[in-house]
Amino acid sequence: MNKFVPHTFAINSYQQVNFAITTKCPMRCEHCFEWDNLNLHETFTKDELKLIISKLQAKGLAHLSLSGGEPMVRFNEMLELIRDADRSTEFWVLTSGFNLDLSRAQKLKQAGATGVIVSLDDINAEKHNIFRGHNQAYQFAALAANATNQAGLLLAISVCVLRENANADFLTAHAEASTAMGADFIQWLEPKAEGNYRGKDVILTMEQISEMEKAFVSLNHDARYRHIAPILYHGYYQRRLGCLSAGKSSFYVDSRGMVHSCPFCHSADFQIMDWLNNADKKGKKISACPSY
Repeated sequence: MNKFVPHTFAINSYQQVNFAITTKCPMRCEHCFEWDNLNLHETFTKDELKLIISKLQAKGLAHLSLSGGEPMVRFNEMLELIRDADRSTEFWVLTSGFNLDLSRAQKLKQAGATGVIVSLDDINAEKHNIFRGHNQAYQFAALAANATNQAGLLLAISVCVLRENANADFLTAHAEASTAMGADFIQWLEPKAEGNYRGKDVILTMEQISEMEKAFVSLNHDARYRHIAPILYHGYYQRRLGCLSAGKSSFYVDSRGMVHSCPFCHSADFQIMDWLNNADKKGKKISACPSY
């Protein structure tokens, strides 16, 4: 709507920025797009994180997703980042669920967070744990979802749909389970050959994509599934409309401070602080999505 109303200052110039605030993570997720940066020395101090967020907000920022690594590792600092930021931006936390109990969820709510996106890549606990590289990953995700609900935060459940799961049976069962966990919406992601998947044969086939798209339309629009939480499937629209936001109205800042068009399209265009501190922005262009 901001494209249709008059305004004289920056309002939502950037719809969404995904900001990895830490390199630290207790997981070893199979698809991790931060794999090369994991558990290195932290790039930014708390004050530097605050400065980056304030400068992004000054440009007009609707939605900031705090990720990592695992952002819950820097929980106290993250609380301060959210609490001290301007209220014009919605803050979401992207997490495996690690260490997100009711007390911490309530603190996030009190600080001003909008919601939490919890990754749940398989409804079978053992398979999810193997995929995430941690024997308590499923337990963390389930407890985090419950805590998020109890604290009054919005809850999204995110799943990276692997080849063996790109079928109606899995997707329906996952949607049912996510809804039962209290999800306000569900997010489907496709595996990309980036991070730990770089150079690996993980991209879904057209037949698998077709199965996902059919399930997506059915679960969102068939009256039989009216009880299912809304499903967001980026690939469905990107294949039809192109990626209209990556590198334009949204981008990704990795845990080393490099700016990319999105977490799944690593372009490493420049350092975020160089861009924010440089009055002359020539040559500081964010790459568009190469896939769509």
